[in-house]
Amino acid sequence: MSTPEANWYPDPSNATQLRWWDGQSWTSHVQPMPVEQTSAAPAPAAQAPAAPAPAAQAAAAPADGTAPAKKKSRTPLLIGLGVGAVVIALVVSLTVVAINWLSPMIPGSLPTTASAVSGHDYLMTEPMLDRDPQSKFSFPAPYDFEARYPSSITPETRRNGDATQEDAFELFLDPSLTARSSLSIYQSKPGAELWITPSESNSLTGAGSTSTRVAPRDWSWGLEPEYYLVRHVDENGDKLDKSVVTRITSRAPELASPHVRAEPIADTGAVKLSWDAVPGATGYVVISSHSVVTDDSKYRFYSAYGTVKETSWSSEGDLDQFDPSTRQNVSMVLFNGQSADQLMAQGTKDADEEAFKYETGDFRWGVVATDGTHYSRAGSLAATGLIDALPYEVARYTMDLGVFSGSAPDPAALPQQFAFTGLDGRTRATRAYIADDGITVENDSWEVQISGAGTLLKAPLTWLLPRGQQVMSPQEFIAAYNAGAEKAFQPTTGMESFVVLSGTLEEVAADAVAAAEPAKVDYPVYGSDDFVKFLAGHFIAGSELIDVTKYAEAPGAQALWDAIQEANYQNPYVVGLDLGKFRESYSGDRRVIRAAYDIDKGERMRLQKLTADHVASVVKQVVKPGMTARDTAVALNDWLAANTAYDYGALAMRDAVDRGEQVAHDKYSYAWRPDGVFEHGTVVCGGYAITYAALMNQAGVETVVVTGDVLSGGRHAWNKVKVDGAWLSVDTTWNDGPAGNRYLLIKDSQFTGQATRTEDPYWIRDDLVSSFKTP
Repeated sequence: MSTPEANWYPDPSNATQLRWWDGQSWTSHVQPMPVEQTSAAPAPAAQAPAAPAPAAQAAAAPADGTAPAKKKSRTPLLIGLGVGAVVIALVVSLTVVAINWLSPMIPGSLPTTASAVSGHDYLMTEPMLDRDPQSKFSFPAPYDFEARYPSSITPETRRNGDATQEDAFELFLDPSLTARSSLSIYQSKPGAELWITPSESNSLTGAGSTSTRVAPRDWSWGLEPEYYLVRHVDENGDKLDKSVVTRITSRAPELASPHVRAEPIADTGAVKLSWDAVPGATGYVVISSHSVVTDDSKYRFYSAYGTVKETSWSSEGDLDQFDPSTRQNVSMVLFNGQSADQLMAQGTKDADEEAFKYETGDFRWGVVATDGTHYSRAGSLAATGLIDALPYEVARYTMDLGVFSGSAPDPAALPQQFAFTGLDGRTRATRAYIADDGITVENDSWEVQISGAGTLLKAPLTWLLPRGQQVMSPQEFIAAYNAGAEKAFQPTTGMESFVVLSGTLEEVAADAVAAAEPAKVDYPVYGSDDFVKFLAGHFIAGSELIDVTKYAEAPGAQALWDAIQEANYQNPYVVGLDLGKFRESYSGDRRVIRAAYDIDKGERMRLQKLTADHVASVVKQVVKPGMTARDTAVALNDWLAANTAYDYGALAMRDAVDRGEQVAHDKYSYAWRPDGVFEHGTVVCGGYAITYAALMNQAGVETVVVTGDVLSGGRHAWNKVKVDGAWLSVDTTWNDGPAGNRYLLIKDSQFTGQATRTEDPYWIRDDLVSSFKTP
C-alpha cells in the first residue's frame, strides 16, 4: 500500500497546529493552524492544511511507518452491510469530523453573491466548476456553529422543531434538490470559519474487511457528476429569505463515465444493468445509492456490488445470506423500519407516537470505470420508478392470512396468490405456484414451497398429517393447486403482473394505531368482566388493531384467548369475526392483537342493524307487560321454535369440512348468526342459541350461550337463563323438534339419555364456569 504524499496535516497530538508528514512518518516540524484561508487556487503545502480535528480523535502514525489510521468522527459514519453487496451509509449531519489525514484539502471560499433563477424558488451563485477533487470550501461563522445548528438529531429535536445542521447547509446531486447527498462541516472552535466537504469515501467496506475502491481519495468531490451545495443561512448564521445554491463540479478524471442502461428481468424480478465499454478500463464497479431521511439523520446510502470485467450485471445474486429463498434485491431496499406487511401484523404504533418516517427516494444506479489506478465518475441512472415494485421479501403475515386450517392437504386451503413486500415497502401480489419439486413428504408431514411468479421468492408451509390419513398424491396436489391459482390470478404477457395490496407506508402507518380505549358502539355489549366487554365492543365496531395491555397484563386477568372466545360466543352483534386469523404481537411492554373479519364492513353493519331491528320487534311483539322471567323464557323459546327450521345443509357442510373435504366455507355462515333466523329462517344450534340470548337479554332476562359436546352427537350449543336468582338450562334447538319443550328451564342433571352432555371451557372464563351451575 502506498504511503500518503508529504504535506502539512492536522497534528495528531494537538488540534491547534499542523505537523509535517514527510511521506513516511511524522516529523518534529509544526506550525500554527491558519485562521482563515480564502484562495480558490491550490496553495503551497504550508498554507493548505486539511481541516483539523480534536486531538482525542486525531490519527497517530503506526509504529511500522505505514499511513496514519483514520479515527472515529464526532458523529460516526453509519455503516450498513447488505447481503450480497458492500454497503456504507454516509451521514449528512457531521459537524466535527475526522478528515482523512492522508488527503490534503485544497481550500477555496464559498461564493456569496447570488441571483434569482427562473423556475426555481432559490438564488444561485456563479458555479464552481472543474475544481480539484480535494477542494474544501470555507464560509465565515462568527458563532458556535455546533451549538446553533447541532449535528445530533433526536426525536425530541424533531418534535420541538429545533434547528439542526441541515437547516444551515445541505448537499444535493440535482438542480431540483431531490437527490440528497452527504455533507461534512468542520469548525475548529466557536467563531472560526467553517470548512465544507462531501462525505464520500474512496472505498466501500463490507463484511470480511473486503473493500471496493471507487475513487482515488476520501472526502473528495467527483464520485458524482455534479453537486448542488445549498446554504440556508447568512454569514451570521441567520436564516435567509431564499436559499442560495452553488453548483460544483470537479476536474474530469482520466476515464470516461459509463453510460448505464437498466431493465427488469421478467422471470426473476431482478434488474439487469448494461453499459458500453469505456476505453482504457479493465473493470467496472457497480454501485447504487439513494438518500434517506429518518427520525435522527439524513444521509446518502451507498452500496457497492463488487467489480466486474463484463459490461453487464444483474441483481439475481443479491439474495439474503441466511435464507436466500425469502429475500432478494436485498441491497436495493428503499424503505426504513417496518414494511406494510409488518405494520399490519404487529400494529405497534400508538396514537401519541411520533409519525413513522419512510422518506427515501432518488435511487440511482452507478457504474465506475477503472483501470486499477484511475477511476471515472459514476455513470448514473435514476431508477426509483423502475425498482419500486420489484420484490424484496415474502410478506409473511399476508401469506399467513391465506392459509386455512384443515386436517388434510387441500389446494384450496392455501393462498391463491403470492404476497411479497416490494422494495418500496408496500405489499404486492403475484401469481402463486408450486414447482414440480415443491413438496417434500417426510413421515407424517408435508413441506410445501409456494413460489411467486416473476420473483425468486418462496414461502414454506409445513402440514402435519395424522398417520394413515388418505390424501391425494403430491403430484395431484401440485396440479390442482397450480390450476386454481392460475385461475384466481390471471397472468399477463411479458413481465408477470404485480398487484398492489396495501397503501403506501405512510398510509399504512397512519392506520396502525392500536385502540386502547373502549369502542363506542350502538349495540348491547355482553361479558363476564371488563376485559371481555372491551374486546366485544371492538369486535362489534370492527376494530382490527386492539391494544389489550391494560386488561391482559392486569393481575388475575383471564387468558387472552379465553376472553376472545367469550366475547365472540356471548355477543350477537359480533359479526364475521374470523377466529382463525387472529394475530398477537408485543412491542416493549405493549400487547396488541389484530382481529380479522370474513365479512366486509358494509355487510357487517347491515346485518347488525337487521338483527337489532328484529330483536326489538320480536320482544315488543312477544313479551307482554307483567310477564315474569320464566314467562318470558317460555314465550321467546316458543317464538323461536315456531319461526325457525334446522339447517341440515349447513350441518352437512360442517361435517364435510371436518372430514377435510373441499367445500364452500362461507355459503352457510349465516346459520351460526341471528340473521340466519331473521333473514333466512334456518340455522344450526349455534344460531338458535345466540338468537335466543339476544332476545332474552333484550327482554331484560340474563341469558348466556353455553357450548360443549352432546355425547351422542358431537359439538353443540344451548343456553342458560337466570330465573328467580338461579341458572336453568334451555336448549331451543332440541325444543324445536319432536320433544317439544322437554329441555326448557331444566337442571343440568336433566340432560339424560341422548341429551347427556358436557360443557367446554370456551364460552365463559374458566374460573366462572362453576357459578353457572344449575341447582
